[in-house]
Amino acid sequence: MSPGTPFHRPLHLAEVMTDRPRSQLTPAFVPRSRGRTRSIGLPDEFIDCCRQAFHSLQFDDGSRVLGITSALFRDGKTSVAVGMTLASAVDTGEPTLLLECDLEQPAFSRIFGIERTPGLSDWVDGSEAMRCIRMAPLDNAFVMTAGSVGPDPARIFYQLNRNSLMDELRGQYRNIIVDLPPMLSVAYGQLACQLSDRILLVARHGVTPLKDLQAVTQMVGRERLTGVVLNGYASRVPGWLRRFS
Repeated sequence: MSPGTPFHRPLHLAEVMTDRPRSQLTPAFVPRSRGRTRSIGLPDEFIDCCRQAFHSLQFDDGSRVLGITSALFRDGKTSVAVGMTLASAVDTGEPTLLLECDLEQPAFSRIFGIERTPGLSDWVDGSEAMRCIRMAPLDNAFVMTAGSVGPDPARIFYQLNRNSLMDELRGQYRNIIVDLPPMLSVAYGQLACQLSDRILLVARHGVTPLKDLQAVTQMVGRERLTGVVLNGYASRVPGWLRRFS
C-alpha cells in the first residue's frame, strides 16, 4: 500500500462526547442537541489506500482490533490510523473506535482539537468513566485519547492485557484501530502490541532503514504482522488503475 504524501493539515473539531459510566455507555450514541462536529478533510487518495489495506486483512469472527505501529517516531503511523478509522467506519457502518496508545508522544488532542484528559489511562486506573468523542463527519466513529499518563506508562498496558477492559471495548465497538507507540523507540512497545489481533507496520519511503523494519518484524511476529504501509511514496500509477490492484 502506498498512501502517498502523509497528511499534516491541522484538524480542529468541536468537541462532542459521550461521558457516561462504563455500564451505561452506548458507543454510537451522541445526543442530537449537541450538534455535529466539523468534517475531517483527509485526501480521497489517502482514504482509498487505507480502505484497500483494511479490506485486505483477515480477521476472525467478532470484533476487529488492528494495531498501527512503526519502527521510529515520525513515520506517519498516526495519519494512517486516522485514515484507517474513517475508511473502516464508512465501509462497514459499524461502531468504530480510534484508540490512542502512543503514550510517549500523544497527538490526538492537537489533531482533533479536544482535551487530552480524561482518556485511556484515566479509565484504566478507574479514576474516570469511559470517554469517547465522536469523530466527524460520522456518527459511528469515535476517538479515545491517551489521557493523563503518569511516570510508568507500561503499567497501562499490563492492566489492559491482564483484566477485561479490552473485552469491554470489544463489546462496544466492532472495529478498533489502535495507534500504537513506535516499536524501537519505547521499552513497552512489544507489550502494547499484544492488545491487537493484527498489526500494520508503517515505514517512511526512503527514510526508514531496512534493518529497523526487520527488527520490528521479529518483535511483532510474522503471524500477526499483516503488512507494511509505505508512507510518503508518490506512485506514478493513476488512481483509477490502482483501485484494480
